[in-house]
Amino acid sequence: MPSATGRLADVASTVGWKTYAVAVLLALLPLLALGLATYSAGAAQAERLVVRSNKSASAMAATLVETEFDYWTDTVEGFSRLPGLREAFKKNDPSHARVRLQILIESHPRANRAFLTDKTGTLWADFPVAPESQGVNFSDRDWFKGAARIGGSYVSGVYQRNAKPQILSVAVATPVRDEGGVVLGFVVAQVPLQEFGALLQRVNIGEGGFIVMVDHNGVLASRPGINLRERERHEYADSAAVEAPINGDPVNLRYNDPISGQEMLATATATHAGPSRWIVISQQPTEQAFAPIRAAALQTVISGLILGAVAVGAFFWLARVHNGMRRLNQRLSGINVGLGRQVEEGRAAADALSADRATLKRSAEERLAAADTLRADKAELERRVEERTRELHLKEEQLMQSQKMEAIGRLAGGVAHDFNNLLTVILGYAELVLELMPKDAPHRMEIEQMRDAGARAAALTRQLLAFSRKQVVQLQLIDVNDVVTHMEKMLRRLIGEDIDLSCKRAPGLPPVMFDPGQIEQVIMNLVVNARDAMPRGGKLTIETATVELDEEYCRQHVDARPGPHVMLAITDTGTGMTPEVLPRIFEPFFTTKERGHGTGLGLATVYGIVKQAGGNIWVYSELGRGTTFKIYFPVATRPAQAEVAAPIAAASKGTETILVVDDEAAVRGLVENVLRNAGYTVLVEGHPRAAIETLKRNVGKVALLVTDVVMPEMAGPDMAREMQALQPKLKVLFMSGYTDNSIVHHGVLEAGTAFIEKPLRPAVLLAKVRDVLNAPLKTVPAPGDAVPGQAAS
Repeated sequence: MPSATGRLADVASTVGWKTYAVAVLLALLPLLALGLATYSAGAAQAERLVVRSNKSASAMAATLVETEFDYWTDTVEGFSRLPGLREAFKKNDPSHARVRLQILIESHPRANRAFLTDKTGTLWADFPVAPESQGVNFSDRDWFKGAARIGGSYVSGVYQRNAKPQILSVAVATPVRDEGGVVLGFVVAQVPLQEFGALLQRVNIGEGGFIVMVDHNGVLASRPGINLRERERHEYADSAAVEAPINGDPVNLRYNDPISGQEMLATATATHAGPSRWIVISQQPTEQAFAPIRAAALQTVISGLILGAVAVGAFFWLARVHNGMRRLNQRLSGINVGLGRQVEEGRAAADALSADRATLKRSAEERLAAADTLRADKAELERRVEERTRELHLKEEQLMQSQKMEAIGRLAGGVAHDFNNLLTVILGYAELVLELMPKDAPHRMEIEQMRDAGARAAALTRQLLAFSRKQVVQLQLIDVNDVVTHMEKMLRRLIGEDIDLSCKRAPGLPPVMFDPGQIEQVIMNLVVNARDAMPRGGKLTIETATVELDEEYCRQHVDARPGPHVMLAITDTGTGMTPEVLPRIFEPFFTTKERGHGTGLGLATVYGIVKQAGGNIWVYSELGRGTTFKIYFPVATRPAQAEVAAPIAAASKGTETILVVDDEAAVRGLVENVLRNAGYTVLVEGHPRAAIETLKRNVGKVALLVTDVVMPEMAGPDMAREMQALQPKLKVLFMSGYTDNSIVHHGVLEAGTAFIEKPLRPAVLLAKVRDVLNAPLKTVPAPGDAVPGQAAS
């Protein structure tokens, strides 16, 4: 029976090659038609997919823009209703209003400027202060006209700031009214355009696509790849994408982009910010959207042609090979007979070798079993040595890190002590000068700027003190679940809608001993860090639980102690941290953020607060997967007995005699000046021994001792106890910007101790002095006295 190859050869001999080639080409015509049909159907499908993608991205972008405008409108309206702002207008006190504006900017850093105008539109107060804008009238700006016309909040279009740098921004304005509804002026917050660009970058539209945002005047507000610099405007006013969406419904269209000139498949959606109308356009180049379909169709046609050419060539090649294969088969038949005899002989020899191999295999298996036992014993010994070595190395690294943090803490505390003395002089004299200066004095603004800068430096110093564990705290029994519940609503507002917040509170948590303000600061700092690690959104989980730290855990973590603890865990799905960054995250001034986006004190402050309260903090992070901070608070062993602080009396004058002791001459001079101006008789000394001698000469005349805590040769509390031995009714007020264990026990204020924190403010100092003079006598406790709510150590 002839083979298939033989039959093909016979066909080739009877059919001419030209006739066969024509037949093959005719068979390929359906492939060409199929390619064209594929392109047509694919192009339609591609356009539908692009339109669907554009519509989804446009709707998401519109939601983000409306949410952002709602956020700024709510913020500015809430700020306009502050009673302090109304009082500033009524009293014509722009300096007080400027402090309020500073708080607005610092709590909402995405706005880079805020200001107030009077009801005619003339600038009245601003922050940051812009000298070039002072006295400018803004009544011609659309935000002023819009807010004045509707009597409510109005969002401007894109406009150039008058203040330097003159960047393009968006302004949100709303009237400030008195209790009767009369307009006193207008409050304005300015948001740079790049904030909206960063917001729209969160929308994923696919490769090649992008989001464009246009204001109600047709001026470009955001577009990737366009740097909206000073005085640079891009008009979209005549574009079909701006004219199409009238009623707020998304409109799908093809149009030529005004900037690139490319034809675009786009979806335009109108969104509203109060009475203002903005357009969000999601667009993708038509050429890029159809490119894969064209390539697929072309590939189908080329493949068909190649297949036809191969079929024709294969037909003639098989015909030539057929005769050679027939002769080769005849020769192979003779060879196979001889090979059959040789195979039979080889099988007999192989059977004999198999018996010998079985004997050798049993012997080899016995030796291998003995060798496996030895290897297992050796591996177990090596594993134990490696495990112990790894544990010792981990302990050594943790101990070195702990010692480094302690050394940095001592340095930070010392710097804070000296810096607080300097700030006392700067802030104190600045406030004294402001009290004496008329409100319209020519240099009053410069003095206010100096005072405000000093206040910000004082806040930085308090963070250093928290890290160095030299901050005075008031411990109370705290339910961590209550703190999380109280903060949850504020945290959701803080992180934004693109981050999913989940709070998992374990029921029946035991109480812990902590300062309530500081535990809120810990949660706030960790949540802000988590938000910054998820610029494109993600999930944030806050979890509480009761855990028992065992000996094994404590062996692997320096400073951890076994026993019951309350765990607070904060987990994000952000960018995570590298192994090189992790050992340094708690160091002060270390940050991985861009310049101007963080001081590097947030995690250092968290570390100091947790350590000062006797807790422990550990971090687990994986690059690209996220980060978890776990804080362990020791369970409280006895009820708190913290004293309730009496309210500070209003500052008033007095006639008593006060002895002031401080080793810093500038601080002594400031305190003496403030007290003398209030009517007190003041005795001043710079050394504890000299102060004791002064008291001996005035026994019974001195009503109050105001002294620094940390002084050379003799600490303030030791000096006070010696003075109270001479005059038992002597009252004492301690002042310090840095605390050692003289008046605190592990950072907790000793019972019965009157204390005022540096840097001193004249009004606060006078109020505290009056409060101590009016209060019952309290003696200075001896070192090591038990602190309420804690066991003495």
